[in-house]
Amino acid sequence: MCVTEADALLNMMKKIIAGEAPENYDRFYQAHKDVFNMTAVKADYERMKQWYGHVTLESLKELQTMVVADFLKKDLLRSDRAPTKRELLQVRLDKVEELLPADYELPEDFSHQCAKFRRYISWDGDILVINYNDYGRFMCHNLTRLSLYDLVSLFEFDILLSLIHQDMRQMAAAELRQEPKRESRSEPRSAPTAVADFGLLVCKPEKAALVTRRLHELMEGKTRPKDVLMPVRAAMDAGALRRPTWPEFCNEFGRGRLRCKSSLSNYTQPDIEPYQGSAFDEMVKEFRNLIL
Repeated sequence: MCVTEADALLNMMKKIIAGEAPENYDRFYQAHKDVFNMTAVKADYERMKQWYGHVTLESLKELQTMVVADFLKKDLLRSDRAPTKRELLQVRLDKVEELLPADYELPEDFSHQCAKFRRYISWDGDILVINYNDYGRFMCHNLTRLSLYDLVSLFEFDILLSLIHQDMRQMAAAELRQEPKRESRSEPRSAPTAVADFGLLVCKPEKAALVTRRLHELMEGKTRPKDVLMPVRAAMDAGALRRPTWPEFCNEFGRGRLRCKSSLSNYTQPDIEPYQGSAFDEMVKEFRNLIL
């Protein structure tokens, strides 16, 4: 009778976990990542950039590909289900290989690893975006199968990608600002539209780089407009940031970050409160501390 009762309770727990809201897996993963020391990973990333010498947007794309390849070679997704033929056909190994060093050796099952990996990511232009809902679900369901080394590797990979993406976005924004505007000879020349540097929106100029960098970090991996804009609204409510305009937002974070400017308008509207809960409150508190 005890065994039967225990079995029934375990099955009930499985059903509860299976029906968990997707964003809770994101929170589960982020809670574990928050206690991870990033110092060594940041030092490794700086050494990687030194190896490349002059860092460009193209070299950062290559570095992103090599970091992903190194991650997949560790076979951390070994407990995930085998890929289908349809998933394997979607893998473009030629696109991967052209961004890797000529002498980089790929394992025989690399296509299978790529097919599994595609279940957990999407693309924002050239930037690979981790879906933390799915990534967190994988970690939660396989926690007993993952060694401490495996868990560290999952976090290191995520942090390395975040550092690369931060540089990619800043470099792309800088190129966009420097790109000369084309003028048509048949049309009269109009006055240029000034777009303020995003750092000027920060209430304390000496904290501009710190606040802007944290916004990039908190947006990383988010795809839903509400999730993307949550850090911006938290910084506004903390008194750290003025409400950005659509050009100012795109200039800093890229036009691909949001599909339309109505999202920015809705979630930063001062007279409404689109965010509730402890996660948002903690974010507001963090930005208040940043500008102290």
